Amino acid sequence: PTDATLSSRIESLSSITNTPPRIHPWNGPHTWCTDSSSRINLSMNRSIISHVAYTMHTMHARITTGTLSTTQPKCIATRTPLRSALLRPATRSVVARADKLISKVEIPAFIPRDDISDQLLRWALIDVQDQGVANCGCPCKVSPHHVDGQLMGFTVEFMTSGEAPTEVRVAFDAESTTKHEWVGRGSDGMPTLEGKQESVDGKHLAVTKLGEVPVPDTTKASIRAFCEQLMSSINKYYAFGSCFVDDAT
Repeated sequence: PTDATLSSRIESLSSITNTPPRIHPWNGPHTWCTDSSSRINLSMNRSIISHVAYTMHTMHARITTGTLSTTQPKCIATRTPLRSALLRPATRSVVARADKLISKVEIPAFIPRDDISDQLLRWALIDVQDQGVANCGCPCKVSPHHVDGQLMGFTVEFMTSGEAPTEVRVAFDAESTTKHEWVGRGSDGMPTLEGKQESVDGKHLAVTKLGEVPVPDTTKASIRAFCEQLMSSINKYYAFGSCFVDDAT
């Protein structure tokens, strides 16, 4: 309707109710209200429009900035950390083995490490693995021990009935020693190391109990018998150059 039509309607209503017209402008030249109900509706419309405008402005701000509003539920803000926690790979705890040194002996540098390791391994396969019950008092399993592809010893597994197996390793340690080309005589008549020098891996032959498994008394007796036979084999190698030769042969 035009302004003239609205004015004529207002005058007609005023003549009927005998009240002067009360004209209130509202956000435009073509919108008018005359009674209290219209003013109430007008106030509600203004409130609704203001809320819609604020909501649109807030949505635009969220879209442009990409940030979460403080009016959003807290579960939305914590969704990303929860998802990342679920996708995070599980970590495994690493427990270092507590190995216990039983005994060790220094091997002279001129003795070839590969030769004595090979002979001791073959001796252990015959006298410890094949005849473990007779020589050590329990079944035993022998396996070679390599370091960087080189044979450096062997591992014995003592399998006592009703108990967890106990592992004992006989191997050269990580220390190194120096080998000289020959032994000369000094001015005082005493022997001296002379000639070219060469570094040799493995200074000591060590007997080590592996892991944290408790050792029962019966297994301790088997390990003691094994160590005695091992020392005898090393002495044979010193004396005859072989672990399988003794005075009788």
